Amino acid sequence: MTVKQNSICRLLLSGLVLLLSNDLLAQSAQNNAGGIQEIVVTAQRREQEIQSVGITMSAFTREDIESFQLNTLSEITNQVANVQLFEDYGSGLPTWVIRGVGLQDFNANNTPTAAIYLDDVYQTSSAMGEVALFDIARVEVLKGPQGGLYGRNTSGGAINVVSALPEFQNRNAYVDISYGSWQRLQLEAASNFTLTDDLALRLALRRQSSNDGWQNNLLTGQSHGELDQTDIRATLLFDPDTDFSARLKFSAGSNDSEIALGRSVAAYSSAGGLCTAIVQGYRDDANCFDWASVTRLAFAGTALPVAAQADNGESVLSEPLNRNDHNYHSISAELDYEFADFSLTSISAFDRFDYGVELDLDASFGEYGHRPSSSDIEIWSQEFRLASNTEQDLQWLGGLVISNDYFLEERNFLLRDNLLIGLEQGDLNYRQTTQSRALYGQLDYQFNDEFSVNFDLRYTNESKKYRNGTFFVPAFSLYFVQDVSSDYELDSNWSGKLQLNWQYQENILFYGSVSSGFKSGGFYGGFPFQEEEVLPYAEETILAYEVGMKSGLIDDRLLLNIAGFYYDYRDVQGFISEVNPATLTVIDRLANQGDAEHKGVELELDWRVNEQLYFSLALGYLDAEITDSNQMTTNTVGATVPLTGKRAYAPRWNSSFAIVQEAGLTQDLRYQAALEHHYRSEFSGHMSSLADQAIYELPAYGVSNLYFSVYPNEENWELSLWIKNLADKSYRTRTKSDGLMSYMDVFGEPRSFGVSASFRWQ
Repeated sequence: MTVKQNSICRLLLSGLVLLLSNDLLAQSAQNNAGGIQEIVVTAQRREQEIQSVGITMSAFTREDIESFQLNTLSEITNQVANVQLFEDYGSGLPTWVIRGVGLQDFNANNTPTAAIYLDDVYQTSSAMGEVALFDIARVEVLKGPQGGLYGRNTSGGAINVVSALPEFQNRNAYVDISYGSWQRLQLEAASNFTLTDDLALRLALRRQSSNDGWQNNLLTGQSHGELDQTDIRATLLFDPDTDFSARLKFSAGSNDSEIALGRSVAAYSSAGGLCTAIVQGYRDDANCFDWASVTRLAFAGTALPVAAQADNGESVLSEPLNRNDHNYHSISAELDYEFADFSLTSISAFDRFDYGVELDLDASFGEYGHRPSSSDIEIWSQEFRLASNTEQDLQWLGGLVISNDYFLEERNFLLRDNLLIGLEQGDLNYRQTTQSRALYGQLDYQFNDEFSVNFDLRYTNESKKYRNGTFFVPAFSLYFVQDVSSDYELDSNWSGKLQLNWQYQENILFYGSVSSGFKSGGFYGGFPFQEEEVLPYAEETILAYEVGMKSGLIDDRLLLNIAGFYYDYRDVQGFISEVNPATLTVIDRLANQGDAEHKGVELELDWRVNEQLYFSLALGYLDAEITDSNQMTTNTVGATVPLTGKRAYAPRWNSSFAIVQEAGLTQDLRYQAALEHHYRSEFSGHMSSLADQAIYELPAYGVSNLYFSVYPNEENWELSLWIKNLADKSYRTRTKSDGLMSYMDVFGEPRSFGVSASFRWQ
């Protein structure tokens, strides 16, 4: 037995020792015989039923997460209207793009436009966004600027992840084990312990591993895509029968998984210029060459078999080196004091995230553009919050947030075989610090039974420093930049929202709001060839107008929510492409592209047809364009063009629907069958030439998943089967350039299937 198999067995045995909770219900089981049971959320920092909150949002319970095999936070993006996920590869830097708002950056020093909060603690880097969904109570996705209550970097929205808390009433426990395609094995377990009358402990773990992968190298046959990830969490709750409670949480984990390989794109003629097919707007792998082949032809007279790569990315030329090397640990303490008329909450947190990744950016066999990098991230934060706790017409809340972020980057670019470029290797180092201070408040006034108004406002003071920026080429003892420093100060200090709610009937709510939000500016985290490239770009700001309706119809068996929005989006952050004089290639840099307008409509429907049949639909329409810009960019054919036009990762249409049936199988057994489908229209953004279209176009696609489970009436165990990408759809999620002449596609996974078993104890 191998060391890896021994470690898996030990983890299985340790998980089975845990005594765990009987909380798994099928998705439809959350619905009672009357209507659909509402989810209680804390989007406004207090408990409310989701249909009574005048915010366009989606919520996912533990049952939803388990029923649809959602393993990471990023997988939820498929379930929500007008929400997309941008990732360079299959893992690493997940960026939520909500209603077209989202900076598609591949550097860990940047902040997302949709702030992720894990148990009320802000995750400052996109690298921290791949949250493992194990032992989770609820996930809330808030759309639109959330600059009042949530603050910085919420121009797109906010995501709340709430983990399960210890309980005093019972000692519950569960173990989930699943096995699927490519020998993927997953163990999840959690246990609740009542230590004393006042003290409870909850332990949870998840382990993912595999001995195979869905991709392989075309020349060597080596497989790629193995999983190797471990996450643990311990939460201690002290809750005496007084007006004080305390929660202490510790979490840690590592991720050494292999991540998706790119498929090399043939874009050139043998002489090195763009090939005829690309210039005319289509691809021809049989008669065109990738950049590695152009180099090989020039120096060795041979070429790589680009056309032999699988159309869905299963067999590729890329060297199988893409992998994560992440380690993290965090600790947080929440203290709650209840007074006669108000409550005081203190949240203290420390996060350490060591983000490491190795990438083959040229997607060819050979070292034409490899990038190993390491980013050390530390965050200290403290929040104090005061809130009214009596049932009055006027509810209020106020708080203070202090945070300090530290970021250290070490990155290499290896191109030994890229002889036509001739730099061999580049080394990048810098450090970045961020200080943020904010005061915020919220007032919620109920005029009468029908009308209420909500107002929140935040003042933020933020500064960033970029220090010791050095880009060195050892082969020539050449410094492009050395010990560069740069400073950024937030100018758009105020953000907030004014909202009017009209409770037309008991189960019909209309709402309208005007809100503002911002995403902080900062510094380009890639390789700077000149000092000007690390000058700070400014924050982007949004002024958003939104109207919506939430309704419960047919005795609350049908929940129908509709929202419409318009964004006045200023100083949009994004990449500008320019010809670099050192490499004579097109290099990207971060800048403020211009102003944009986003408008759209969303519909969410949940229908309990009867006690056995349930249907859900999320549908989004989006029109997102940069409408005004003074910036110019260089396209694939070398032309300088304006930046105006349709935005990337903003499909005109996207949808998600699910049909769930639950019924008796025998006198003692029940079953649940579910079919879901996700669709998005073309999402590549504006194309300024036929060559750009041929290389960068991201066509529309739809993916279906199938789930089937069996469980007894007492629901203390469950057996499940699932098939993802049921039709084995081939679809691209990303096309990119390495900045040194190579292009590559990234594909989603082909069809996979698996089985799982769940066991619950009280």
